[in-house]
Amino acid sequence: MEDFCLNYVDLGNITQAAIKAGYSERTAYAIGAENLKKPLIQGRIAELRKLTEDATVMNKIGRASCRE
Repeated sequence: MEDFCLNYVDLGNITQAAIKAGYSERTAYAIGAENLKKPLIQGRIAELRKLTEDATVMNKIGRASCRE
């Protein structure tokens, strides 16, 4: 589950995220789509996106303060 979530946030593609998480190419899309319906996975993806968003903001702030 965690691998799928991390890969989905990184790639934004259900099929590729499922393949990188270890699912077969033949069933990757179906399993990925099913995973995205699960509340636990939806919640984890939201958490990861928030963390990514926060890190991006902090990087931008850090770069801006270096210019001053």
